Amino acid sequence: MAEEQAVQAAPVPARATSAPATPANKPAVAASPAAPAGVATAAAAALAGAGGALAAQYKNLTDKLYEKRMVAALDVEALVRDLAAKREEEQLTMVLRCLGEDLVGNPQANFKKGGMIALAAAAIALGPETKKYLDYLVPPILACFYDPDARVRYYAVEAVFNIAKVAVENVLIYFNELFDGCCKLVADNDTSVQKAAVLLDRQLKDIVTQSCTCDLKRFVPLLRERILTNNPLVKHFIIAWLSVLDSVPNIELVKYLPEYLWGLFDFLHASRDGSTSDQDSVVSETTAVLGELQKELSGGRDVQYFAIIKVVAHFAGCEDELTKQTALQWISTLLDIAPHEILPCADLLVAVIYNLRSSSKEIEGIAGAANAKLQAIVSQSTTSPPVNEYIANFLKLVGSRSPETRLAVLQWLALLHDKYPQCVAEHVNDIFHAIATTLSDPSDDVVQSGLTVMAKLSNNESYFQRLMRGLVNLFREDRALLRARASFIVRHLVRLMPPDVVYTSLARILEDEKDLAFAGECVQTLNLIMLTSRECAGLRRQLQRSPACAASRALFEVLYRSWCHSPASVFSLCLLCQAYTHASQLLVSFANLEITVSFLMELDQLVQLIESPVFVHLRLQLLEPQNNPCLLKCMYGLLMLLPQSSAFDLIKNRLNSVAKFELLALRAAAYGACDVLGCR
Repeated sequence: MAEEQAVQAAPVPARATSAPATPANKPAVAASPAAPAGVATAAAAALAGAGGALAAQYKNLTDKLYEKRMVAALDVEALVRDLAAKREEEQLTMVLRCLGEDLVGNPQANFKKGGMIALAAAAIALGPETKKYLDYLVPPILACFYDPDARVRYYAVEAVFNIAKVAVENVLIYFNELFDGCCKLVADNDTSVQKAAVLLDRQLKDIVTQSCTCDLKRFVPLLRERILTNNPLVKHFIIAWLSVLDSVPNIELVKYLPEYLWGLFDFLHASRDGSTSDQDSVVSETTAVLGELQKELSGGRDVQYFAIIKVVAHFAGCEDELTKQTALQWISTLLDIAPHEILPCADLLVAVIYNLRSSSKEIEGIAGAANAKLQAIVSQSTTSPPVNEYIANFLKLVGSRSPETRLAVLQWLALLHDKYPQCVAEHVNDIFHAIATTLSDPSDDVVQSGLTVMAKLSNNESYFQRLMRGLVNLFREDRALLRARASFIVRHLVRLMPPDVVYTSLARILEDEKDLAFAGECVQTLNLIMLTSRECAGLRRQLQRSPACAASRALFEVLYRSWCHSPASVFSLCLLCQAYTHASQLLVSFANLEITVSFLMELDQLVQLIESPVFVHLRLQLLEPQNNPCLLKCMYGLLMLLPQSSAFDLIKNRLNSVAKFELLALRAAAYGACDVLGCR
């Protein structure tokens, strides 16, 4: 491990702290072959021209023994210091080029090692003047970061460490290359290379932090490439650098956030697959960096909010809960900071709605709050969002398994129709087709919202009739839905639209229905809703005015034609409209019908309704049999149709009460004692 310690120490090759400790700790190296003639001649000539006496050091620099290379490097250091003092820049440049091109660039490992030690020694000799010669010192060594020989890579890291220690912030002109090299070497197969790379990385961070300098415009494209890694060590390396750069005051990392944000969220997402200490550590560090960047969104300049939200929206739809929660927190923050900048992103709305149903209550809470914010923003916005894209996404989500998602989609469609009716009208056919499926939804809220949207879209006659026909078709295809949910659906529909308009339309459609069994069952359901629901109270009052109002009679006539599909229903309609004469005639015609159990059950239900507040006017009119003889006939006829049952007893008791009152009235008339009746 002595060689790792050397990287941290003073960089002079001959000193005990500046280089690998002893040859004994180094792997065995084969004897260096004789240098190629051309290389040897050029190197010797350069050294001779620079000082003559050092030409012999060329052999020592390429020697297989570490000690000889160190001694030769010290001689090079002295030579460079002398040339720098005499300002013989041409000779100095020639020496550095010779070391870089002919030694470091040589395919032989010992040549490379000797050359790199010599270049590091030259940097020590140059001191502050190093910045003028960095182009000769650094690039040849950087190439050795990728050498197949681990010892060469180690020497390369050590040499750059020593050069950077002298050049300090001047070395940052090679920041990209150094970052890229360290990115590879921190995950090197050789442990000593890894440790050396970590030390060099630490030194570079110190330099950047102290100089407050980093060319982000040049660096970020490299970061965007390297951040797409699966190696935990490289992930740690990148996260650490982002944390450092973000902490430097003059470096606005958030300005380039869209370039690397995908990679950070991918770290969070990918590292959740499985569970190891490295992965958990990556998740923890990534979460911390994302949290810091999130805080800086509001204070940054030239922040690309739209590009950011596209990345965040994507990861809000992933399966991992931590990633989703983090993405939704970013969405919530962006909605507070720059709502109008991110509103054009249609994927944003999908991401929020998608998470309204989650196994995590916290995710549901964040998504619900974000959805409410979005609705408020759209409602108050003076600029139009991408309505067409919104609707296209909604139509895909309306079939979601989550009732919360389906409900939110329908609420959004209603909101968009209120705000941008013309835009929504362009998609009315697709919306109608998609929403029709929600009418059979097990969730009452979804059904209500679906009907609300369809009612809003039915602002012209053609779409209204389409809604009504679609509703009848739905009931025809799903009789279970007719029996279980028709009451709920129709009652909500007549809250949204005038009950007489709804019932008139449905009656006209059912009038021509070919499936008589379905028509009868549908009429029975509609009739029961009309007679019992609070929403149809106005419709009942309108029908009760039929004897005196032409409009009410017209409504009665329309309903009557389709209500004929159900004998009991049409009879109850006549009673409601006080058409007692016709009702008594209908009772006579019932003798020609087959009296089925279903028919008797309808009559039983009618008797229960007669005893309800809906028919209180009818019961009071029984007190005037002389004015309503046909009503009395209807009641007795109903009694004759019913078998001995509880319903029979109800009508019988009611009629007995009427008979007693009538007998009392006759006695009063005979004796002229009106006070008996309480008339005085």
